[in-house]
Amino acid sequence: MKIKIARIITRMDLGGAQKAVLHLSKGLDPALFEQIVITGEGGLLLPELAAIQHIRHFVVSELNRQIGFQSSWTDFKAILKIRKILRSERPQIAHTHTPKAGIVGRWAARLSGVPRIIHTYHGFGFSESHPSWQKRIYIGIERITALITTRFVVVSDQNRLKGQAYGIFSQPQCELIRSGVDFSPFRNQKLDKTQKKMELGLSPSDMIVGIVASFTPSKGLNYFLDTAKKVLDQLPCTLFLMVGDGELRPQLENRIREFGIEGKVKLLGWRQDIPELL
Repeated sequence: MKIKIARIITRMDLGGAQKAVLHLSKGLDPALFEQIVITGEGGLLLPELAAIQHIRHFVVSELNRQIGFQSSWTDFKAILKIRKILRSERPQIAHTHTPKAGIVGRWAARLSGVPRIIHTYHGFGFSESHPSWQKRIYIGIERITALITTRFVVVSDQNRLKGQAYGIFSQPQCELIRSGVDFSPFRNQKLDKTQKKMELGLSPSDMIVGIVASFTPSKGLNYFLDTAKKVLDQLPCTLFLMVGDGELRPQLENRIREFGIEGKVKLLGWRQDIPELL
C-alpha cells in the first residue's frame, strides 16, 4: 500500500522552499508514494509543478502570503478549503512549507484528521526589523501550532537554534535536512558575457554588483541598498542588479527613490536564467 502525502505551500515563486517542493514531488518513488500538492495561485514555478504527471495539484486561491488581522477571514476560508481537500484525499502525512502555509495548512490537517503533520522551516516569517509586538504574536502562534505538529524539519543549524530559542520545538523533535543544489547548470555555462549584458540593457564595460533573493524581510535587502548608496557615492559608474521579487518590492523601490539611485539599480524580477546571470 502506498503512503499518501499532501504537501502544502503558498505561491510557487522562484525560492528555496518551492524548489524543495518540486524536488520532493519529482523525486519520491511513485511506486511507493502517492502525492498531492496544495498551493495558492501563481508563481513562476507553478507550470513546472503542474507538469509533473504522477502528482495531483490543487489550487486554493485564499492561500496567500498576506499576514495580519485583515487577512484573518481569508485565512479561515483557506483552512476550510484545505480541510475539505484533505478529508476527501485522506493522506497519511501532511507536509507544510513556508510560514503562512505552515500555520494554515497544519490546522487544516489537524481538523481533517491527518495522523502525521510535518512542517519544514526554510526560514521564519519575521526578521529583527519587525516590531517586537509582531514577533511576539508570530512566535505565540508558532508555539500553539507546534502542539499539533508531529515532526519539524529545518534546512540549517541556524534555523534549528532559532526554533529552540523561541520555544517552538526541542532538539529531539527536529530533524536537520539541508536543501540540495544541482550544480551542473552552473558548471556547464557557455556564456557570451557581452551579449548577456546587452540583453539586460547594460554596456559591456559596466561594473556590476548583483544579488539574487526573494524580496522578503529575512533577506536583508535594505542593507544591500544602503551599501549600494555608499558605493555609488565613491564609484558612480557602478550598476546594481536585484534579481527576484516579493512583498517588499514597493518598499525597496521607495528606498531607491529616496537615495536618488533609480538609474543605477535595476530590479529584474523573477528569472529562470540565474546560472547565466551569476
